[in-house]
Amino acid sequence: MPRLAPGVELIGEYQDSGFQQRQYLVGRADGQILQLPALLYLVVADIDGKRDVEDVATRVSGQFGKRLTGEQVRYLVENKLRPAGLIAEPDGPAEPRWVRPDPLLALRLRTTVVPAEVAWAIAGLFRPLFTRPVVIAAVVALVTVDVAIVVQGGVGRVLPSVQALLREPSATLLVLVVVVVFGAFHECGHVTACRYGGARPGPMGIGLYLVWPAMYSTVTDAYRLDRTGRLRTDLGGIYFNALFLIVAGAAYLATAAPWLLLTLVLLHVQTLWQFLPSLRLDGYYILSDLAGVPDLFGLIGPVLRGLVPGREPHPRVAALRPWTRRVITLWVLVTVPCLGYFLVLLAFATPRILPMVRDSLQVVVAGMAEAVRAGQVVTVALGLVQVVLLILPWLGIAMIMLGIGRAMIGALVRRYGSGPAPAGARPVSTGAPIQPRRRAVAGGGWFVVAAAALVLIAWIGLVRMSVRGATTGEVALAEAAAAVGGGTRMPSWPDAVAVHQLAALQALLSGYAPPMEPDAARVAMIVVGVAASLALWPVALRCGVRPAAAALAVVLGGLVVAYGSVDPGALATGWLILAAATVGRGRAENTVAAVAAVLGVLTVPLVAVGLCAAVAVALAAGVPRPGPVRLLGGAVLAGAAAAVALAATGDGGLAVTGAGPVSPTLLPVLLAAAGLLGATWSRSRRLRPVAGAAGALLVCAATPGPHGTTALLAVSPVLAVLTAVLLDRALTKVTVPAPVESGSPEAVGVGQ
Repeated sequence: MPRLAPGVELIGEYQDSGFQQRQYLVGRADGQILQLPALLYLVVADIDGKRDVEDVATRVSGQFGKRLTGEQVRYLVENKLRPAGLIAEPDGPAEPRWVRPDPLLALRLRTTVVPAEVAWAIAGLFRPLFTRPVVIAAVVALVTVDVAIVVQGGVGRVLPSVQALLREPSATLLVLVVVVVFGAFHECGHVTACRYGGARPGPMGIGLYLVWPAMYSTVTDAYRLDRTGRLRTDLGGIYFNALFLIVAGAAYLATAAPWLLLTLVLLHVQTLWQFLPSLRLDGYYILSDLAGVPDLFGLIGPVLRGLVPGREPHPRVAALRPWTRRVITLWVLVTVPCLGYFLVLLAFATPRILPMVRDSLQVVVAGMAEAVRAGQVVTVALGLVQVVLLILPWLGIAMIMLGIGRAMIGALVRRYGSGPAPAGARPVSTGAPIQPRRRAVAGGGWFVVAAAALVLIAWIGLVRMSVRGATTGEVALAEAAAAVGGGTRMPSWPDAVAVHQLAALQALLSGYAPPMEPDAARVAMIVVGVAASLALWPVALRCGVRPAAAALAVVLGGLVVAYGSVDPGALATGWLILAAATVGRGRAENTVAAVAAVLGVLTVPLVAVGLCAAVAVALAAGVPRPGPVRLLGGAVLAGAAAAVALAATGDGGLAVTGAGPVSPTLLPVLLAAAGLLGATWSRSRRLRPVAGAAGALLVCAATPGPHGTTALLAVSPVLAVLTAVLLDRALTKVTVPAPVESGSPEAVGVGQ
């Protein structure tokens, strides 16, 4: 006897939709509204916790007009409604396992600032502003104020206002405050319009949209309204923009303050920007409600596939009304080139923008330090705003890379399949089973391929030695290693640990390495890199991947070898890979692993950041269910990781002499790596400690300083193995669904 999940609400028919068949809406306890076809809605409506599936099938058959069996209803409940969070778990927790939507170009990293109760009160306070006389008067007043500003020569005063603003930092800060208040008032317009139409608004907050901060308001409940009510909700923010512009324009006419004129220009541009339909701004939702389709971005793929000559329209497109189909097709033809141009521009601009951002960040921080010593409070406040605005492009681009990576992995999973076999599925025929001997031969073959690729990479690294110049840190390490061979006293720990190892390697390779420094040290680093990359083979196999994926991990780890950096990070990486390859295989092997891990930390104390972060994540959010003791232990270890990071990335303490900061050309690689770690975190709970360790080291690599290459070398083998694991899981064919017969309930799906 299935029962509905707590908080499920039957809203009713989706009014003024763009679909040929009637669609229905169901509300969930978390505020999410789902769009269901008629059959699924009837099933949900007849489930009361007292009827079994046979009784539900009998009642739904009479209402739907087609006969359903209890087995078909059970299939719909288990495969459509329960994953959507509409059916309670039979013997599990009270809270259902909801499927969270992950729409394209959605707001990321958002946090609630105004709870739903306060948003409801704000909407009640401003509700009279939506009466018809007030709206008409506001439109007339906005036109009057704008015309008055233009007539008084406001257009010609814009440039002098900009120059005056540059001379007054306090006025700049005031403009920023007004812009923030303007954005908050805009969201008040949405929640007020939502309540005015009869729906209940949710919380308000702030998040990161693409690469800039954005405020948001939760008005999902407006889907219960008709088209007029939904459009009023969409335009409510722009209407409140107009009210704000009336007040700001009147203030400028009264004072003629230059900063107010410039603020008016910015606010007008921001208001017009909201009409852009290619991003999830107000214009997008206006077009969506005019067409009667909740998620336009979800139709991009089906529309494009239907435009291929010789193909029938996609079922999701064929389900739309003709005029709706034409409008959405036109929107897709305009939006896809715009988004493609944006992505290409982002790909070409990122290697140039991020180094400039990093340099500007150092200049701003230095200026803030001077302002603090001089007691200039306004300059410090502006500096803090600049720091936030300079950091946001890094974070935004990393989130874009994360979204692209998750979309690609999701597409591979949907294409090849993964996970346990669903009910009614049949296994893929793979022919005769592979015997253990054949499996070993196949693995050995892939190992030979990986080793050959490493030899080629090492040869490329040797050729590039004469092309790439040495950094100051590389020269210092190479000279120190040569001095050890001559008996010269070395600097104190931790540099001495790495330098002695480098000197020993140079002594072993004295007959093969060139006599000139730092070329001899580079040869030693290439040899270490090849050995460490080969050791990734057993590490990858222990993660359960196939030999081909293990070979990929070896090759990806060896790509760093071609750079040939003279850096302690390469030595520490070799020790840690040896520890990962031997731990857990026996008492002697565990001893070797412990010694190797200790040597890795002594060589580069920075790697302790990753180890502490891994254990902290395992305790606080790993596979075991966290408790108070685990959370406290995770917090302590996270604090230890932060302390080690601060000491190891500074000028003293645990810092080592590295090859230098990460090259600007490798900054896009760091962003792609961030996307990989995000995909790992979301798709594999068991790999979260590894992803946490890699993320901590990745942050250290992105921080300016001589430790950048050291941290990148330490995190590169982890990224190589994670890439191999994710690709192996995505490309593993497990099952294919059984054929769907015409008229079967399997052909019915859940919408947005």
